[in-house]
Amino acid sequence: MSRLLATRAVGAVAEDDGLRVEVVKGRVGLGAGDRVEARGDGLPVAFAEAGLVLGLPLHHGGERVGLVALGPKVGGAAYE
Repeated sequence: MSRLLATRAVGAVAEDDGLRVEVVKGRVGLGAGDRVEARGDGLPVAFAEAGLVLGLPLHHGGERVGLVALGPKVGGAAYE
C-alpha cells in the first residue's frame, strides 16, 4: 500500500454477513478482527466514516472474497 501513497488502508475478507478486517494501515479506528457490514461492491459505511475513499472488491472464481479500501493519497492526488 506504500507504493500507492495511501495514507490509510484496510484489507478485509468476506464473511456470510459482511466483512472481517484483517489488516490496517494508519489510524482508521478499526482493528484486525473487527466486523463490518458490507453493501454490495461499494465502500462500507464504516470505512467511509474512517476516511477511506476508494473500495476495491476482491473476487476469485466469480465470488467476492474481500475488499481493499484506501484512504486519500499523500498530497491529495486522485487515484487513476
